[in-house]
Amino acid sequence: MPPALRHWRALRAAVSGLACLALACSACGSNSSSHPATTKASGLAAQVPAAVRSRGVLRVATNATYAPNEFLAANGHIVGMDADLATAIARQLGLRVQFFNVSFDQLITGITAGRYDAAMSSMTDTKARQQAVDMVTYFNAGNSFVVLRSSPLHVSSFAGLCGHTAAIEAGSTYVPQVAAEQSHCTAAGKPHIHAQTYANQADANLALLSGRAQITMEDSPVAAYQARQDHRFRVTGRIFGTAPYGIAVAKTSGLAVPIRDALRALIANGAYHSITSKWGISTGDITSPMINGATS
Repeated sequence: MPPALRHWRALRAAVSGLACLALACSACGSNSSSHPATTKASGLAAQVPAAVRSRGVLRVATNATYAPNEFLAANGHIVGMDADLATAIARQLGLRVQFFNVSFDQLITGITAGRYDAAMSSMTDTKARQQAVDMVTYFNAGNSFVVLRSSPLHVSSFAGLCGHTAAIEAGSTYVPQVAAEQSHCTAAGKPHIHAQTYANQADANLALLSGRAQITMEDSPVAAYQARQDHRFRVTGRIFGTAPYGIAVAKTSGLAVPIRDALRALIANGAYHSITSKWGISTGDITSPMINGATS
């Protein structure tokens, strides 16, 4: 089973401040790199579609509530592994990057509507998402369950959710996975899952803290980071369902190949590993980015 997106996407920022995490408007927290591209690889800039090249800016949408991958710094700027990597990709292509903070379930619709050039937000590359967009793989992540440190709950699979209240981020792959598990609970004669869907992972985490939910689920690097930064949380069970994250672009945009090739260059010159290491998540490094490399 692939990890959520954002998805996805909290107190992670608490890591950086709960006030920032409450932001949900589609234009809040946008920021652009202030330095012009100076590290573009030879030939890569020529691959960029003319409309984007003439603009000089790669517009990247993210849901900045998912530290350490993407979250809001105290100054309101979007930071994290995805932000650093998007900036490095843009520079390889001779572009600056402009970020837009949007709700996770609006990322793909924003791409298909042409509001953004790319979406980069811990979004799992799935065959279902490939029906709407092309996705360039750039990182591997698994799934983890998160509970309060004071909770006696020990859950290691979706089957363990039967009879419990789970807080889930809207638009993430966890929504259909939990829905599918409901029938298994019934067949086994167990109580059903009380699923609560929240606009973002920050709200799901707050539901956990307030006692409205007993458990939530997050991508493994995010869950581990959150537990390290805020000792009110702990990860329960083992990491499972490893799958690739993908950078989403419109199928007609012409951006998939140059973004893939920019990633290849960053992997080859060591910049990619430096970025993931900076955020303590290099165990998810990949060596060969693919276009539409979904495993399910």
